[in-house]
Amino acid sequence: QCAGSPDPGERWWNWVLRVREDGSLAGYVQATVRGPRAEIAWVVGTPWQGRGYASEAAQGLAAHLVSAGGVRELVA
Repeated sequence: QCAGSPDPGERWWNWVLRVREDGSLAGYVQATVRGPRAEIAWVVGTPWQGRGYASEAAQGLAAHLVSAGGVRELVA
């Protein structure tokens, strides 16, 4: 991690979304984690909207936060 929250009790996690077929950048997902609670958000570029990328990314992010981050509450 090269940058993060100035608050040691808060973690910032960010990932880019790449299209499997061609590797193009479609958007990103992010989480701000404080203890067992995480606020998540995502941005998907207009050309890739309506294709399920946000749903897939949000589900993967939620699963990761629960299994690796100890998160018990998600807010989107």
